[in-house]
Amino acid sequence: MKRRHLFIILILLLLCLNLRLVNFVGIGTNDDIAYIQNARALAQGHNPLAGFDQCGFRLGMVAPLALLYKVFGYNEIGFSLYPLICSLITCALIYLTASRLWGMGAAIVASLLWIAYPLQIVFDTQLSPSNQQATCVAAVLLLYFYAAAGKTSSSISRFNFLLKWREPVLLILCGVFLGLAWWVNEIFVTFILVVIPFLFIVRPKIKHLLWIVTGFLLIIFLELLMVKIVSFSWLARFDCILRTEAAVASNKEYGYLPRALFKIWNINPLHDEGYFGIIWYLFVIVTILALLLFVLRSTTGNGKQKLPLALALGCWLWIAYLQWGGPIAEG
Repeated sequence: MKRRHLFIILILLLLCLNLRLVNFVGIGTNDDIAYIQNARALAQGHNPLAGFDQCGFRLGMVAPLALLYKVFGYNEIGFSLYPLICSLITCALIYLTASRLWGMGAAIVASLLWIAYPLQIVFDTQLSPSNQQATCVAAVLLLYFYAAAGKTSSSISRFNFLLKWREPVLLILCGVFLGLAWWVNEIFVTFILVVIPFLFIVRPKIKHLLWIVTGFLLIIFLELLMVKIVSFSWLARFDCILRTEAAVASNKEYGYLPRALFKIWNINPLHDEGYFGIIWYLFVIVTILALLLFVLRSTTGNGKQKLPLALALGCWLWIAYLQWGGPIAEG
């Protein structure tokens, strides 16, 4: 890495850390406490998979917290280190990915959006699984674009074997991180909706997709095997998910997300919905620009220009499902 990139990343990470420490929130209620209790049980030699608790099955949350429990004990600051460290890693991954695709300017802007987003600051010291899943997604993007852009050297050298396997190893790691995101929270399966426009617009190589699926299935099989050994059922986690979701009353009001996403007037920070406002208006503008860029440069076949539109449309499709997909599917 060039020294200037390293210097910029360090500055961004210090800014990210400072904002989160100054605005420290700490452990909340509900799932936060469940993660901690399962982590303590795991650290004390009890298997969280045996309790048929949905949060206990989320090993991506429980296992790191168990390690922090071993180091810091039953301590709020210690548990809060997990989301905080993940946020810092995500910030660095965002910079590296954007820098490789579109240059230093885009990398700095993207990182600053992550650093300064108020909702992100709040969750970066709480045990929200979305934060850890963001780290996995950022790692997948970085690994994929390094793999897709890599070229195997044709010269004869002792490194030819390593160069030959560089691409599949990176792509398998993409699948592994996708599997870890599933370990963090099962809602990650809905993220497949983000990938659909990517498949049609960017059109990745089939062999790339197969390597990614291989890595993902390895993690899924490992989880199924652990669950089978503990509970004597391959599908114990899925049964737990179905029972839990049937008992939880999710917000299925049809106008919820549009109201929460786009409200910028009369904002009440104490309201239970929270408002995203400006960031989503910015996202609308960026989506339009991505569409124009795609149309203007469609003849070049430049994947870097196709990517913003693919990801933007994927996000819109995902949001639409979160708002209207559940009620439609159930109704």
